[in-house]
Amino acid sequence: MPPKTSVKAYYPEFHSKIVVIPQGFDFDEIKINHTDEVNPVPTFAYAGGVALSGIRSPKLIIDYLLESGKDFRFHVFSNNSSTLEMYAKYPQVVLHQPLPRPLLLQELAKMDFLLNLNNGTVNQTPSKLIDYSLVKKPILDIQAEKPDFKIIDEFLNGDYHNSFVVKELEKFSIQSVAQKFFNLMKK
Repeated sequence: MPPKTSVKAYYPEFHSKIVVIPQGFDFDEIKINHTDEVNPVPTFAYAGGVALSGIRSPKLIIDYLLESGKDFRFHVFSNNSSTLEMYAKYPQVVLHQPLPRPLLLQELAKMDFLLNLNNGTVNQTPSKLIDYSLVKKPILDIQAEKPDFKIIDEFLNGDYHNSFVVKELEKFSIQSVAQKFFNLMKK
């Protein structure tokens, strides 16, 4: 989803003509059983594309966690989770095929926190951050190529003060987005 800062990716002479309208989500359609229960071991998830290297690679994070000896469960929901098959032998790493969005959100709501692999750019923000916010779980926003292990440890210890927060979540409601289109037509 393009943030307002994505305008900078275009020629300066067009900046004043660009209106950024976010992707819309039907919040009323989402029925989530929120829980504040804490799992017996730190349990978290990532949903989306994965790779063995680059900005979509949880490899450095998984390697760090496995080497640390800490108990955890990391669930990966991805259509290419087989990319991480080498980790399937570890009970701490649970690979899943993708689920339909309503079912995925129910599964994410069972986690202690959720992982976002940061794009490292101001031109685009993953729409999964809206879904993550809707399930009301802390978001660990990490650059995969340079993970901050101190913050990872904080999250594993239940300290979420460094959680990523989507500001003004309501601006992504389909009603708000539709209103922005109507306002454009009035101009």
